[in-house]
Amino acid sequence: MIGALVGARLRGVDVKVLLPERTNVHLAHWAAQHNLKHLLAREIPVYSLPAPFIHTKAIVIDDYYSLIGSANLDPRSLRLNFELGLEVFSKAFSNELDQYFNSNLNSATRVGNSQLEKKPTLIRIRNAIAWLFTPYL
Repeated sequence: MIGALVGARLRGVDVKVLLPERTNVHLAHWAAQHNLKHLLAREIPVYSLPAPFIHTKAIVIDDYYSLIGSANLDPRSLRLNFELGLEVFSKAFSNELDQYFNSNLNSATRVGNSQLEKKPTLIRIRNAIAWLFTPYL
């Protein structure tokens, strides 16, 4: 997924990532925090959304295609979990989803490299160790 986001960014696509500030699975959250540096290094803006926790995954592409659902886009979730992703080919729906995303973006805080670097060393080590378990999360 990171490769796809980076590739889109390099093609000039406006890519933004909106993540919850806190999640319901701590180990997965810590692993995700470790990956943020890869996105930020490639100038992909990442935003952190405060509570309430929103579990929905949503993607809008070219103002016409949307993917929305509960499925995590990782190998384990796509193979083992019974989650749903719905493709919608509709400009009206994509516009509505884009407005929803932007309204949440207005409530979010942009994550920067300085925030990641300020985290205590033990937290960064914990996040890196959690990242090692990504295939099982």
